[in-house]
Parts: sequence; C-alpha cells; structure tokens
Amino acid sequence: MVRITDKYLREAEPAENKIILSVRLETNLSVQIKRAKTGITRSFVFRSVLLNGKTYTEYLGSVFDLDIATARKLAEERRELLKKGVVPKDYIQEQIKKKLEQKKKDEATVQQLVDLYLAKRKNLSKNTQIHDLTIVRYIKPLLTLSMSEFIASPLIFDLVNNAVKNNLLSKAKSVAAFINQLAETAIDYKLLTDNPFTRLNRLIPAAKIKHFTSVRPEYIREDLTEIFKKLFRKHRFTRANLFFLAGMFTLLRPSEVASLKKANLDTKKHTLFVEHTKTLKEGFLLQSNSLLEQFFLYLGSLSQGVKYFSGTPAVVAGRLNSYCREHDISFTSHGWRAAGMMWLVQNGVSFQVAKAVLTHKIDDDVTLAYMRSDLPAQRQRALEAWNKFICEIFKECEPFLYAEIFEAEKEKLQQRELKS
Repeated sequence: MVRITDKYLREAEPAENKIILSVRLETNLSVQIKRAKTGITRSFVFRSVLLNGKTYTEYLGSVFDLDIATARKLAEERRELLKKGVVPKDYIQEQIKKKLEQKKKDEATVQQLVDLYLAKRKNLSKNTQIHDLTIVRYIKPLLTLSMSEFIASPLIFDLVNNAVKNNLLSKAKSVAAFINQLAETAIDYKLLTDNPFTRLNRLIPAAKIKHFTSVRPEYIREDLTEIFKKLFRKHRFTRANLFFLAGMFTLLRPSEVASLKKANLDTKKHTLFVEHTKTLKEGFLLQSNSLLEQFFLYLGSLSQGVKYFSGTPAVVAGRLNSYCREHDISFTSHGWRAAGMMWLVQNGVSFQVAKAVLTHKIDDDVTLAYMRSDLPAQRQRALEAWNKFICEIFKECEPFLYAEIFEAEKEKLQQRELKS
C-alpha cells in the first residue's frame, strides 16, 4: 500500500491511459492530479453536500502551496461551517470583505494626509495657502480614499491627464506637485514606504517657450535706443524706467530684479547676491562692476525700504509692462534678457558663459566643474561689457539723467573706496 505523503503528491502522475488521478485523504478531502495542456496540475479538493442537496466543491490550493496537514485543517473548518448551514465560499468572501473594510477604517485617509501637509504650511504666505486650498478642491474625489486606495486609484493620473488634454498645463503641474508633496508627507509620517507618484510629471509635456517682446537681433542698438527714448520721454525717472534700467544692468528675471535687497550689494567684493532665482534655489552671486554698482547705489538712495523696489514682484514688473502697452512700446519686462543674450553672443561671449550670466542651468558636468574656478570672472567681464553698451545708449538718449546717476555717484564710490 502506498503511503500518502507531501512528496508523493508532488511526484505522482495519472496512469498513461488516464487523465486524472484522484487520491483520497479523508472524508470530503482529496487531491486531484490532472493532465493538462500546460502540464500536470495537483490540487487539494474539498467536496461535500449542502443542505439543499446540491454538491459543494472547493479547490483549496496546490500541493506546492499547501501541505497535507494544512489542507486537513481547512477541510475541518469547512465541515464545521456546513454543519451550521453556512456555505464556506460565501463565508470566506464575507470575512475578507470585513477585513478590508476594517483595514480601511484603521488606515489614514487622504483628507487626514492633506490636513497633516497643510498644518506644516500654515505659516506660509496667504497666497500660498489659497493656492493649496485650490488644489485640494481639484483633488476632492480623492479625499475619502484610504492610503491603500490612494496608491491604487487611477483617479490621480486621470486628473493630470485630463488637465493636459485640455491644455491646462499649469493645473496639471500643480496637481502633480501637490500629490508628490502629499506622498512625501505620508513617508515622513510612516504612512507610506515610498512615493508611487513620481511618474506623474512624465505625463506633462514641456511648456513651449514663449517669445517675450524684445529687440530685433540685427538691430539691437537701434531698437534699444528707440525704447530708451520712449521710456524716458518725460526726461525724468519713474518707477517703470528705473525698473527697466535695473533689469538691463543685471539681466535677471523680472521677479528676481523686483526682489533685490540693498544689503546684498557688496561694493568691496563687487558682487550682488540674489537670494533666490528660478533655476538656482540656493541663490546666485552676480559678479558686478562699477557701472552696475553706481546705478544701484543711486537707486538705493531713492527709498528707505529694505528692497530697491517696493511692492510685490508682479506689481513692480506690471508697471513697466503697463507703461509699454499704453505708449505702444514693443517691449516687455522679460525682453531685456533676450536682448542681453543676443548681444553677448554676437559680441564674442561664449554661449555657456552667456547662459551662466542669465542664471540658466548648464547641463554639461565639465562646464559646471569649470564654473567653480574662473567662470565667475568671465561672467563679470561679459556683464561689464554689456553694461558699458547700455550706458552708451543711455548717455546718448538722456545725458542729464545719465549724469545724475553716474557723475555724482562716481565721486561717492571713489570716496567710499578710499575710506575702506
């Protein structure tokens, strides 16, 4: 007589002229070994009769997943359920459902995660808080989900995809960024082990670079001369044309120019520190020169504030853009960067140095390593050459205003250098 063991069940096969070999282990429990196209299957099978007389069959699992002892326990559990008039399959599915529901109750919801994230940002600006609440409204369908549902839900990707399809790239980026920040918060609070949403950004195409109204490449001097004349048509300084000059001298982005602080100008080291730029979050050390410094010393003397320009960056830049629109001037506040880039490259400055002057990221590792040594000096020479060019046009268009800045401030700067 053959001894039925786990090893036997994993190796036994039906006779050559048979398809199925059934090995009975006990009442209601057997092992079915069956030839199939994909090979031989070996499964524990529980069979019984329900109270209504119908046959009940349930496959408990493969002999490779269960041993005989475990299969006997499962069979005994099912016999007990049948005695109570309960169908085992229905009972097991109900138990699984209850466990999932309890797990959902025990898990944090997306709403709770959002609350944790917003609590960390409660000291940020009012505009930031309004922006956060706007994104929360976008993701409202997600708020009741548990963490496991949050990870598995296709709604997140649908939200981003739909925004992209409707050409709402700003909304898509905001939602993707917010979801990623939520995931990072969940990791901080041990609610997730990793971030499953990093691929959201891949759904968003790169935004097309807009053409900012500037000057014609082949007529830089002529076009800038015309712009200078129109901006200084009343032969006096205004907040708009001073902002224009500040942008022309630094070639920074409008928001960066509007955020410049007086304390960050160092006339001894000839630097102007920009605390935050679009591409360099840790700040940017602009290599200055005497012309740029004289202008900013004059500009700083016009107000008592911490910054050179009062008001938010958007308002400061808006003044110049509004003036240009009202007086039919084909120029916008971002246009000085395009003009500066064109002039630098046309006048022998390497493309990499010109990019560095405009605080653009340089992807070449060799260039990045080189930048730590003498590239700042190259940036300084390039910006000084551009500043001399700007001053030539300014002096030609407005000799009296030019003298008000540079003749008087030149003497102050010289005296300061002598004292130091």
